[in-house]
Amino acid sequence: MKLLIIKNNEDLKDVINFLAIGFNWSLKKKEKIKQSLTSHNKQLKEYGYFVVDNNKIVGGFLIFHQGNIIYKKKFFKILNISSWYVLPKSRGGLPLLMIKNIIRNNYNSIITNFTPTLNTQKILIALGFKKNNIYNLKINILSILIKYLLEIQNHKKISIIKNDLRRIKIRKNYFLNNLKQIDFKISQKELSIIFAETYFEKNLKIFNLKLKGIRVLWTSNNELYSKHFFQINLFILWQKKGYFCTTHCQLSNDFSHLNKKNNQLIFTPKDFDNRKVSSILSLGSELNFI
Repeated sequence: MKLLIIKNNEDLKDVINFLAIGFNWSLKKKEKIKQSLTSHNKQLKEYGYFVVDNNKIVGGFLIFHQGNIIYKKKFFKILNISSWYVLPKSRGGLPLLMIKNIIRNNYNSIITNFTPTLNTQKILIALGFKKNNIYNLKINILSILIKYLLEIQNHKKISIIKNDLRRIKIRKNYFLNNLKQIDFKISQKELSIIFAETYFEKNLKIFNLKLKGIRVLWTSNNELYSKHFFQINLFILWQKKGYFCTTHCQLSNDFSHLNKKNNQLIFTPKDFDNRKVSSILSLGSELNFI
């Protein structure tokens, strides 16, 4: 059994094909992930890890190079673990081996995992990952519409102002490929939101279901966004013709009771202050693409 780093297009293609079976990815999604990684990880020059047993892949995960940050005059890479899958018969010590290796090989980097299962969370926390103060929240357009109607008396006029990613002072640190920005004026205050468009696909035999959604990854004012949460998300879904919304950004304490088990996880070098990256940690990750 060998643990290897994905360093070339041929291995990347093989690992993506393996992961596609575990996650039921479509051909189009596989191609999108491959193109995104080869473009996104040019500085990193690697794409993930995989394990081979008897010349067959039995486990693997991808890595997205989210960007870089300077903290106390030191340079840190930010790496995002994505699409972690191991064949059922090979589970046990293998996941631990894979994570230990990425930590050992990138001991001076920040490592993130944003969509871990509960079992994965236990493994990562045991190896030094910590829960971030951001969790993932998913809501469909029906839920948003109901809340919107219940709170209609509190709604404020929303107007769109010119958007420009260069206006947000995070471009030099984070890779913003595949992301979009929308700027509002609401309650006489400006609010910028960075989001990605995504699709939920399912083969129902009779036809293929494909629903568009949005992922909110960052806001310039989490309190303002939280206060008008349902109105703003419904507005964006209407603008983008979407059916569901997921959030991966800071929210006010009013939302702390929701999905508390679905935290983002982060591993940082010793003495690194997590708060320096927590509010913008979703940018440049798998959430931009997958």
